[in-house]
Amino acid sequence: MIPFAHEPERIFESANHFLKCPDLIANSPDKVSIISVLQQAGKKAFQSAAFDVSFQYFSLWDLLQKEKTNETLPIYWMLIETAHLSGRVQESLAYEETTLKLCKSQEERSQTFETMINSYTATDQMMMATEISRKALAELSIYIPERAKKWQIIYLAIRSRILLTDSKIGTISDWEDMTNTRFIWAMKLLKASLSSYFLIKFGSVYKGLIMQRRSRHMFLF
Repeated sequence: MIPFAHEPERIFESANHFLKCPDLIANSPDKVSIISVLQQAGKKAFQSAAFDVSFQYFSLWDLLQKEKTNETLPIYWMLIETAHLSGRVQESLAYEETTLKLCKSQEERSQTFETMINSYTATDQMMMATEISRKALAELSIYIPERAKKWQIIYLAIRSRILLTDSKIGTISDWEDMTNTRFIWAMKLLKASLSSYFLIKFGSVYKGLIMQRRSRHMFLF
């Protein structure tokens, strides 16, 4: 029987218990319930900005979760973010690769790229953020020069608004009124890429990029 599994206020006690004996729970008859507890604990920790412990819960969840499908993408997006924000570089690269392989649509790939861009920006890795921005936008037929200057990024953002004339775009943040998912993600990725060019380092302010989005992990398409 899983301790405190049905007591939400003590969910962390159960999850911490599992972290101490990962080998013993791999073949447990309660494995399905254990996976559920780890997922709940990971989400709660993430929403509380406890990124290190959230990563630990989610990584154990991933270890036990044999059936990896695109339905679990929201968890993998949080895994990418928590890996970055807890300083786990190699793990973040592995989860980025895994997540992209799970994507079945361009929208899912774009959301994964947005997560990656924000994560690299949040940890002050601007070169990686801009490289991923370039790749993500290229998949949507928007191309940024390799040595793009600031004015070129602004130009691309403005030009995309002019070209997408069949959409209701008054400002760069008006994607809620749009219906074409390609256009929606073009604007979202442009906004994310602008951050990597223009943000100035202010320590923990970067983490605000992730913290502002920590309760927004759901499919948007």
